[in-house]
Amino acid sequence: MNSQAAQPHSVLSRPLIGRTLAPARDVLRAAANSLLARWRDHTARSRQARTFDDIVDLNPHMLRDIGAPSWLVSRAVTRRDAQYGKL
Repeated sequence: MNSQAAQPHSVLSRPLIGRTLAPARDVLRAAANSLLARWRDHTARSRQARTFDDIVDLNPHMLRDIGAPSWLVSRAVTRRDAQYGKL
């Protein structure tokens, strides 16, 4: 009897090391993709925070004039007060 005839050709054509390490490779690939996604989210949040920090340097009156949210105006006032030693 030939036991290899019952197995599909594609499984037999791959080396043993490839068949045994394929699940580990898939897990590592998924982990790398997850890590990459987290890094992209982190850099986007950092970029957004730096953008708001630059906007906060504007005068609070100017921020109100351009329609900035109240929390951003409040942050600008707090930063200005801290800069001039009013806290």
